[in-house]
Amino acid sequence: MNTPEEKIESIGRRFLPTEILIRPGYPVDNDGTPHAQPLFYMDRSLVINRLNEAVGHHGWSDAYTEVGKGIVCKLSINLGDQQEERWYSKEDGAGESDIEGEKGAYSGALKRAANKWGMGMYLYTEFKSKEYLPAYHVGNSVRFTNESIDYCREVLWNDWHLAHAPGAKALSHMILSTNSESECDDAIKSNRDAFAQLKNHEAAYGAIKNMVKKHKESMKGNQ
Repeated sequence: MNTPEEKIESIGRRFLPTEILIRPGYPVDNDGTPHAQPLFYMDRSLVINRLNEAVGHHGWSDAYTEVGKGIVCKLSINLGDQQEERWYSKEDGAGESDIEGEKGAYSGALKRAANKWGMGMYLYTEFKSKEYLPAYHVGNSVRFTNESIDYCREVLWNDWHLAHAPGAKALSHMILSTNSESECDDAIKSNRDAFAQLKNHEAAYGAIKNMVKKHKESMKGNQ
C-alpha cells in the first residue's frame, strides 16, 4: 500500500508528452499570417485516468457546486490505507468555456482542483512560452501548423528527458537564467563535471545541447 507521500507524488508525476494537448493562445498577425503562443494542457479524461492510477477508482471523489455563473469542484482523495481511510479535499472553480459552455465549466473546475493536488502544475509553471508560432485560420478559430505542433512536441519530449535524468533539470534552469552567450559559456564551464555525467543519459544530453543552442540563438535575436 502506498504512503500518502507516494500517492501525492504519483498524482503529480509528469504525463507522457503524447498525452498533453496543445492549442494556440490569442493570435497576433505577422505579415498577414497568424502567430500564437502555445498553451499546453490536460483534458478531463487524462485527469481521471491519473487519479485512478494513483489512488484507485475508489480512492477519490469529486463534487460540484454552482457559484454564480461558475462551477466549483471539490476533489477529495483518500490518503489513508485499508485499515483507516483519511480523506482530504481541495477545491477550485471555473466559468463556462467558449467551446464547451457549461460542460467546460465542470471540466475546468476538475482540472483546476487537480492542479491544487499538484497534477499538471509543471505545464503552467515551466511552459510559459514567449514564442509566437505560425498558425492558420479555420473559420473563427485558429490552429497551429503541423510544423508548430512538431516543435511543441519536441519541447515536451526535451522536458521529459531532462526530468528523468539526475541533475538535468537544475542544469537547464541554470542555462536559461543566463543573459548572454558569454555568461552561458561560463556557466557551462563551471558545471563541466555535471555536463560530463549527463552524457550517460543520451536523450537528456541531446536535449540540453539543443537547449543551449536555441537559448544562444534567442539571445542573439534580442541583441
